[in-house]
Amino acid sequence: MFIFLITLAAAMYAPAILPGTDTTEFPWVGKWGTSTFNPSAVAVGPYWLMTARHTVGSSGNTGWKFKLDDYPDEYYSVLVVRHATDDIALVKVDKPLPGWYEPYAGSADVGSVATMVGYGNTGTWDGSQWQYSSSYGTKRKGTNRMTFQQFLDLGSVRGTFLIGDFDGNGIDTWGDGGPTQEEVTLGGGDSGGPTLMLVGGEHKVIGIHSWVGRVSGGPPPPQYGSIFGDIRVAAYANFIDSSMDQTAPVTDFEVLRGLHLAGGIQQLRFDDNDRLVIEARRPTEIAAPSVELEVRGSTTRFSATELRFVLNASCTGSPALQRIQFFNYQQGAWETVDERDATTNDSTTVVIIVPNPHPYIQQGTGMMKARIQYHDRGVTFLAWEGKIDQAVWSVTR
Repeated sequence: MFIFLITLAAAMYAPAILPGTDTTEFPWVGKWGTSTFNPSAVAVGPYWLMTARHTVGSSGNTGWKFKLDDYPDEYYSVLVVRHATDDIALVKVDKPLPGWYEPYAGSADVGSVATMVGYGNTGTWDGSQWQYSSSYGTKRKGTNRMTFQQFLDLGSVRGTFLIGDFDGNGIDTWGDGGPTQEEVTLGGGDSGGPTLMLVGGEHKVIGIHSWVGRVSGGPPPPQYGSIFGDIRVAAYANFIDSSMDQTAPVTDFEVLRGLHLAGGIQQLRFDDNDRLVIEARRPTEIAAPSVELEVRGSTTRFSATELRFVLNASCTGSPALQRIQFFNYQQGAWETVDERDATTNDSTTVVIIVPNPHPYIQQGTGMMKARIQYHDRGVTFLAWEGKIDQAVWSVTR
């Protein structure tokens, strides 16, 4: 383990992704704040954000909001779970998020070259030093090496951190190989934003931006030779698991009625206009659906207190009826849990089962099954389609 004397920079918010590249590549990283947006945050589940504890103060559950660049909605806090001592917090919001990155719980984060994302200040290089040159509000990305992990108590913030240096102009503070491609550090407004690592082809959150500082005797941030710290997400796996609802994505599906035209499991993950498409077929039985899709997922929370199913979908047939059914394992039968007019544009339906969702979770396996049906009401004769953009369960312990 590396042991260094580190002093914290004066700014509480980790200053900006600097120099950084403007990006729309990471859609589930967003702006975070109160009456205005100031730091950053990242979606980590259908209803959950992760950010730095110092961005949410010491008390209260409401009053914060989150905004994604490419979506019109603002998401408002309903619950804030602050770590008792360290600079990490989880926030539950009032409506389903369109997508997210999973928290990482492994060990390959230490020493990795990863992508840092945030909305903070950037800067310009005048040939000898960096100068901050723009304000908060533009999403930027860059890379750095998460050289080592260490627990630090810096007074105003503490925790187990992934720590990196800002290399360039011949300076390599840790001697870990010099600058990466697109080497960056942090700047004001990046606090709470994520560092993301590719795992099996998907980005996962390995760090949450917390502070910038210097090695004793070294240059202050944002100069080459300064350092930064991200809360190491893997060190807080138990805190995260015990605090958040469990996400249960679709792991298998079957088209029961209609013709499967496009899409698969990946298209069901996020509300991103990438859809599973089923062409309707007129049923031969009375009152049967023209489109029917069965989706399956699983949870480890057999003793859940709340079960939510989020569906984002549309239907080009009109008028049509949308019906959602859950399989009741205790009764061995399907039950209708939601029924409404289908919409021709994507709309979100949330089915909430409280206080006893146990009949819909198979004991021993955690299996859950839902059916999504579209009925043409017997008056639609032209070809039409059911389009499923997102289907996911959220399970509360």
